[in-house]
Amino acid sequence: MRADLPARLSAVLGDRYRLEMRVDGQPALIGEGGMATVFLAEDPRHDRWVAIKVLKPEVATAVGAERFLREIHIAAQIHHPHILGLIDSGQADGLLYYVMPYVAGDTLRERIDREGALPIPEAVRLIREIADALARAHKAGVIHRDIKPENVLIEERHALVSDFGVAKALSAANDAAAANRSTAGFSIGTPAYMAPEQAAGDPNIDHRADIYALGIVAYEMLAGSVPFDAPSAQAMLAAQVAVQPPMLRTRRADVPPMLEALVMKCLIKDPAQRYQRADEILTALEAMGTPSLPGFAGATPPVPGSWFARLPHGVRVGLILGALVLAALLLLAVFRQ
Repeated sequence: MRADLPARLSAVLGDRYRLEMRVDGQPALIGEGGMATVFLAEDPRHDRWVAIKVLKPEVATAVGAERFLREIHIAAQIHHPHILGLIDSGQADGLLYYVMPYVAGDTLRERIDREGALPIPEAVRLIREIADALARAHKAGVIHRDIKPENVLIEERHALVSDFGVAKALSAANDAAAANRSTAGFSIGTPAYMAPEQAAGDPNIDHRADIYALGIVAYEMLAGSVPFDAPSAQAMLAAQVAVQPPMLRTRRADVPPMLEALVMKCLIKDPAQRYQRADEILTALEAMGTPSLPGFAGATPPVPGSWFARLPHGVRVGLILGALVLAALLLLAVFRQ
């Protein structure tokens, strides 16, 4: 973070928002990445905390204020229980920023890093909620392009997908930067979660790239790790394009076969063979039922003979003794002949 950024941002925000300061006098940061810095701030007008995301100067220059504000306006129209909404945006003094509600809970990344693979009922609930959020955004013509655990917030056990809105503007700016050799481009998306077409640099990716990324996130929630273990970003991109992911049940044997099939269908290399819409994932999950209930259709089917194991202990003992007695009588009858 540039040393002058907090002062510049405070001047731009004026009395509308007040940056929260730590005891050492430095601004409270929620996070910082390659494209933006996120500050914790107070919204005194509505007596609430907010998160203010400020694009890095080089990113802001590439995107441009007009394109940025246009895409933010589109994203702000999307309202859904599992999408973290946008409540404000602005540009001044070369800064581009947008404002979101502050969520005090963990990110999905923090949950997985701390606990590893999640319980199957919880993972299924989060898959359903993320798919529901994607279905709503896709119907509005908005593609996320960077679905990953860091962009899924957990509030009271439910998912909130964040960072809708600027991906399209960033992607368009990156294409323009790539066409201009004097301007450095930047990567849109995260290699471990990129769809093959996105990893290959296809400029015409569509909403099915989000479905692939959801498949990676679902795989990680259930297995505790992403499908591919690559030593570098380049190797990860190559794996996304050319390497088949290991079957989920090789990483976690108690995953129900139908749930494994759902996740693996999201991860098909050819977009035309994946689920074509996020609501198809919702329909598939609905057909499975609730994983915590006995009737969950995704459960491992009973193996032949398992009816015997479900009988009461006394009945099983009686059947065994009866079979032994019958065998003894048959042998006795044979010897008497």
